[in-house]
Amino acid sequence: MMRAGRARRWFGGLSAAVLVLSGCSVELVSVNPPDQPPADLQSPSASSTPTAAIGATTPAASAPSPASTYHKPDDPTEKDLAQRSYYADEIEVTTGCPGGKLTLDQSSRVTAITEDCHEVRVTAPFTTLLAEKIDTLIVEDTASLGHFIIREIGTARIDAPFNHVYWDRGKPQLKVSGFRCVVKPNPVPE
Repeated sequence: MMRAGRARRWFGGLSAAVLVLSGCSVELVSVNPPDQPPADLQSPSASSTPTAAIGATTPAASAPSPASTYHKPDDPTEKDLAQRSYYADEIEVTTGCPGGKLTLDQSSRVTAITEDCHEVRVTAPFTTLLAEKIDTLIVEDTASLGHFIIREIGTARIDAPFNHVYWDRGKPQLKVSGFRCVVKPNPVPE
C-alpha cells in the first residue's frame, strides 16, 4: 500500500508539470492555474485537481474490518497464501453451486463457494477460490497462477502451471501436469 502511494505521488508530480522541449529552449508549463497551489498542497476537498480532471482517483483509506484480525505481510510466505483468512477481505463473489457444477471464467477474482459442489472447472488465470467440498476440481491449461483452498476434495486435475491447491481433509486423487504447481494438504487449515 505504501509503495503504491509513493508511485502515485511520483506520477502525480510528473503530471503536475510538463516539460516542453523545443529547439534549444526549455519551457515549463504548469498544469495548475496560477491562483492554485500545487496538487500536493491542495486540500482533499478541492474538486478540480489536475488528477481528477484526468480521471484518476485517489483510493480512500479504509479502516480494517473489526472481524478481521489477520495482518497481511508485505512478502507473503506459502503458509500465508494457504490461509483462508489471508483472502477474507478480498472476496468479490460469494456463491452456492447451482446444479452441482460451476465454471470460474473471470480472471483475477476471489470467489467463495458456500455449498458442496460436484464439479468446479476453472478456465481463467489468477483465480483464487475458497470452497467447502468439491468432488472434482478441473484447472484447465488457461488457468495459471491460481490459489485454491478447499476443505475437502475428491479428485483434482491441474493442467495449468504455477497453481497452488490446498485441502484440509481427505486423500484426493490427483493428476497434475501443470509446471511448478504446489498441490498438497493445507499446512495451516482454518
